[in-house]
Amino acid sequence: MEEESVTLLLQQLQELRTEMRTQKQQLPRRGITAYGRNYSYPRPRHPDVEPFTGEDPKDYPPFQMNLHTKFAIDAACYPTEEEQVYYAYSRLRGKASQRVLPWLLARQKSETPVLWAEFSAVLDKAFSDPDRQRKALVQVNTIKQGRCDFEEFLNEFDKELLNAGGINWDDNQKKALLDTAINVELLKAMVGIRQEDSYDNYYNQLREINHNLQRVARLT
Repeated sequence: MEEESVTLLLQQLQELRTEMRTQKQQLPRRGITAYGRNYSYPRPRHPDVEPFTGEDPKDYPPFQMNLHTKFAIDAACYPTEEEQVYYAYSRLRGKASQRVLPWLLARQKSETPVLWAEFSAVLDKAFSDPDRQRKALVQVNTIKQGRCDFEEFLNEFDKELLNAGGINWDDNQKKALLDTAINVELLKAMVGIRQEDSYDNYYNQLREINHNLQRVARLT
């Protein structure tokens, strides 16, 4: 009788373990911050941000934007500033990681809250080009298409215009800058054609005319 009781208890214990294991598997992922709060984390929808090494300053603006995109899409996965900071740091490599590490270690040692705005300012100070806008302004005023493929030239022109802060400039000003940059062949093709009023429409108008020029060139 005693053996049967022991056997029954063992069976019940095994069933309880099985049930607990099942419930554990069904629980969402959970994390605990340094401040003891529990959060449920869904699976990330956006892929990880490409690592940033700090070797090429031109890679920093895209890295910065990719982080903002990641946190916007997967906001539920990184609900605290602390988690955003540590995720961003995990995407740093080599030189970039070494430059930021002392700041992060100092925060941990003093038990100071790790804030995203402060971490972002550290990144900007270390890797952003404070003279980027001035350089872009010079470039957008002097860039020439020459023999460059028109689509490649437009991409470069757009990039420099954006870096120069010219995205909201007057349309006539942007059109004039583009006119001084395109090659003579395209300027000749525009003779007698009424320019579109808006910059965006003029931009597309030039693309269409360039496409027609290329098509004629292939036929001759």
